Amino acid sequence: MPGENEDPLNLPSEEAALERFKKIRAELEAMDLPDLPEDEIERRTQAVANIPSGLPEVPKLEHIRANAWAAKEKHDSTKAETERKQAQDQKNARGLGVGLMVAYLIMGFPFLGIGIGWVLDAQLNANVYKGLGALIGSTVGVTVSIIYINNSNKGK
Repeated sequence: MPGENEDPLNLPSEEAALERFKKIRAELEAMDLPDLPEDEIERRTQAVANIPSGLPEVPKLEHIRANAWAAKEKHDSTKAETERKQAQDQKNARGLGVGLMVAYLIMGFPFLGIGIGWVLDAQLNANVYKGLGALIGSTVGVTVSIIYINNSNKGK
């Protein structure tokens, strides 16, 4: 951003403007111009004296400023909405992960028990260990799932 002393409208300094005015006045005096009536000279002098000091207020500036604030508020509200949606998506993804983990535990442990029972049945030439392994695997799977759910709920 330019320095605060720098003129944003690139207007000449007061000294440069006075020098330019003097130069123009000298050029005009050298010309052969018709004389103005006294009342016209007085009217123009009054008009110049009534010019307010400082820069004139630009009516479009308030409109631009209002549009800028409206755009900023829209951006901020959109940003807040995006953050809220991302937080909700993160919560949903965590819930999905917990649900899939519980499903795998409840299904996986009985299959593991059946597999161990199948190996024992083959080694001991029996037919009872597959059912016993499935029962123990189911019990362990449900127990571990409950522990996992409780731990994930404490982490919220």
